Amino acid sequence: FPTRRSSDLAQSGPSLVVDEPIRDVGIVESGATVRHTFVLRNEGDARLEIREVDPDCGCTVVDYDRRIAPGGSGEITADVDLSTFVGPIAKYLLVYTNDVARPEVTLTIKAEVRPLVQAHPGYVRFLAVVGDEVEPADQTIWASDVADFEVTGVRSPYPFVDVAFREAAENERRSEGQGRQWVVAVSLAPDAPVGPMADHLVVQTNHPEKPSVRIPVSGFVRPVLAASPPFADFGRREVTAPIRASVKIENFSEDEIELTGVRSDLPGVEAEIQVDDEARYIIVTLTPAVPKGDFSGRVTVSTDSRRVPQLQIEVRGTVL
Repeated sequence: FPTRRSSDLAQSGPSLVVDEPIRDVGIVESGATVRHTFVLRNEGDARLEIREVDPDCGCTVVDYDRRIAPGGSGEITADVDLSTFVGPIAKYLLVYTNDVARPEVTLTIKAEVRPLVQAHPGYVRFLAVVGDEVEPADQTIWASDVADFEVTGVRSPYPFVDVAFREAAENERRSEGQGRQWVVAVSLAPDAPVGPMADHLVVQTNHPEKPSVRIPVSGFVRPVLAASPPFADFGRREVTAPIRASVKIENFSEDEIELTGVRSDLPGVEAEIQVDDEARYIIVTLTPAVPKGDFSGRVTVSTDSRRVPQLQIEVRGTVL
């Protein structure tokens, strides 16, 4: 709002003036926190009281002067957390005062929020079966404000995630990007171990304010075949009649795999294959012939798969 003219000061009492009620901080890196201090002046002849400052979502009032003497000035300092915003934003502070002519005023912090270095798609996710080939997850990297931008290196979080980089060809450039663009090629090795992935690639650049960019890597490498649960645990039991446990055999590959046999290496523990529609189960039976005390062994499942000819299921428990 405009500064009051001296002719407006005939009215007695406090008189609030803010020379810059709207502050545009320009381009700001996403994830940063912007702090700005608004200066308030009291051009009236009575004390100005700031009764309340109500911040917008994402905005935090750090401090403010609650009383401003006639002819004096005070400040309101606020932080804006940009970790969840992208693009142009405007955040507001509602200021309530005892100025009868202007009991409520709005202060605004504006910004253009964007990463200084951008990546598309900005994440890597692999869902694979061990031994299978997986489509690479290439990233296109560019800077918002450096025309001669360069990727100078890439560090992989895993020895089985291969990375390389090169300047983007014309048909690989993103239309929203500017200046030089780069492709970071990310691929999963066929011998990647079974298990989850949750880490980051680190892309090193020549950007003066963003020398490195972290790109999340997530996903899971599944086995060709898996037992669910991976063991048959009977706990502590008295065995006066057969006790059964069911273990499902899951096939995560695209191959058709048949279970061809099953055997137990524990005396008194029997195992058989059960087919239920499309599902395959191993039924492990604890019989009264099992000796008393702790027992631990394996059930071995045979298959017609060259990749996984056998699958072992641990069996354990205690017979009382």
